[in-house]
Amino acid sequence: MPHRTRRSRGGSEDTIAAIITPPGRGGIAAVRIAGPQARRILERLFKPDHPGRSTAPFLMRHGLFHTTAGETLDDVLAVWMPVGRSYTGLEQVEIFCHGGRGVVQRVLEEILRAGARAAEPGEFTRLAFLNGRIDLARAEAVAELIAAETEQSLRAAREHLLGSYSDHIERIRERIVALLADLEAVIDFPEEDDTAAAERKPYYDELRRIRSDIRDLLATADAGRIIREGFRVVIGGRPNAGKSSLFNLLLRQERALVTPAPGTTRDYLSEWIELNGFAVNLIDTAGLRRGGGKIEQAGRQRAERLLAQADLVLWLCDLAD
Repeated sequence: MPHRTRRSRGGSEDTIAAIITPPGRGGIAAVRIAGPQARRILERLFKPDHPGRSTAPFLMRHGLFHTTAGETLDDVLAVWMPVGRSYTGLEQVEIFCHGGRGVVQRVLEEILRAGARAAEPGEFTRLAFLNGRIDLARAEAVAELIAAETEQSLRAAREHLLGSYSDHIERIRERIVALLADLEAVIDFPEEDDTAAAERKPYYDELRRIRSDIRDLLATADAGRIIREGFRVVIGGRPNAGKSSLFNLLLRQERALVTPAPGTTRDYLSEWIELNGFAVNLIDTAGLRRGGGKIEQAGRQRAERLLAQADLVLWLCDLAD
């Protein structure tokens, strides 16, 4: 059974492991080990082609991966990274094996049997943050980059990961620290009363500029959310206004059922499309009218909630009405 040890404040004294490539079949899969026992586990389970050579950091070596019982499991590539120079900041090992589900799962099981524990979701990135390898904005950018499905969301996540957002915040922080230092100097070495007001004006001006820059930064939050999560467009209107027909037209497929009978759409339909690199969540709702049965009333209530949450509402009207 894998052992557990106490955790330290700046990271973890546990050695953790996880599969870091997507589930499914593939030519190659990767398993990461991070923690103080990473190299020891590698040396126990991995037999390189040239065992006489010293283990240099960042050197990719080929060899055989064995179980804890000594059975040959797969031929793999393995690389070792020392403390302070890995993604997590801890001693780290990455093993690249064949990508069959059975193979990679067995590799992970043997690593756990050799003394590691299974990593929690996002734990590698959390360790990278705790050990000062990345800041909080970059840690969030990792999740954004993984979830990015369009060109715009990928570009935004990449900029955050490269530090553009962090750099902006750091520049504001430096200006605030400099302003505080100047104010403390004024308090420690006060001037004459008749010059005090003139001395304070530059500080007020700088404070207003800082506040304006922070407001501008906060104003980008909605745009950033739309890039990350997609632009929600809800199609609304009365029954038989053509909502489902428009929904199908924008999707370029017959996704919604269209009939002459009013109230055909009882619940909402949701699909994703991409427009100029942006993800758009397109939602077709039930028609809004009074009356109808319980099912139609429930559909109307859902439609009203979706309309209230939309970034954009396409309201359709039948000109014949």
